[in-house]
Amino acid sequence: MNGGISTKKFSQPFVFEARKTSAMLLGLWFVLGASHAFGAEMVIATQADNGREIRIAAGGRLQIELPQAGSAGYTWEIQELDREHFEVLEAGTTGRPGPQDIVGAPVTARWSLLAKKAGSAQLWLFHYRPWEGKASALETFVLKVEIY
Repeated sequence: MNGGISTKKFSQPFVFEARKTSAMLLGLWFVLGASHAFGAEMVIATQADNGREIRIAAGGRLQIELPQAGSAGYTWEIQELDREHFEVLEAGTTGRPGPQDIVGAPVTARWSLLAKKAGSAQLWLFHYRPWEGKASALETFVLKVEIY
C-alpha cells in the first residue's frame, strides 16, 4: 500500500488480451460504422425493385440480387453497362443447388457495382439462355438509378 492507494501490476497476457480486444472493437467499428462515415453506402436491389428508381451516393455500392435458373442454362446478363456511372466490382452466383434439389433449381445471381459519379442512369438485365439470344429472354429487369 502506498498512501492508501492500491496499485496492481498486470501480467503480460492481460495486456495482450486488452490490445487484441481493442483491435477487434476498432475492426467492428470500421465494418459497421466507418463505411457509412466515408460515404460507402450500400443499396441492395432485388426482383421486387424491377422498374423502380433508387438513389445512391456517388462512391456507394449497388448490389443486385436476382433468382436465376442457372442449371437450366438461363443466366442474367447486364446489357450495355453505363461505364460512365458504374463499375462492376464483383459478379457471380450464390446458393448452389444441392443433390436433393430438382434439376434447374434456382440460384441467386449477384452483382456488386460501384456508383462512380453523380447523374442519372439505367441498368438493364435480361434473363435468357445465351445461345438462344436476348430476344428469347424470360424476364427483363430494369432499374433507374439516381446517383447524388
